Amino acid sequence: MPNATAILLQLSEHLLHKDYTWWVDNYYNSEGMAKFLKSCTRGCVGTVKANRKAVAKNLQEIKLQTDDAVTQLDGPDCFLEMA
Repeated sequence: MPNATAILLQLSEHLLHKDYTWWVDNYYNSEGMAKFLKSCTRGCVGTVKANRKAVAKNLQEIKLQTDDAVTQLDGPDCFLEMA
């Protein structure tokens, strides 16, 4: 998990067991964070930078044109990339 994500989770630990859906900026968001929040029965919505190490390789390699979009389903999770 990236350091920025770990710091965000540490600072907001008191919120993990409340009924919130997290809206996360792309600087802090990661697949690891989304999976961690899911394990705490919390939801996560936000953007993520496609060039981050934790992003699936097939999503990193897709070159989108303007107004294109692609989705990837991972069980009940959905990842959407748009240009």
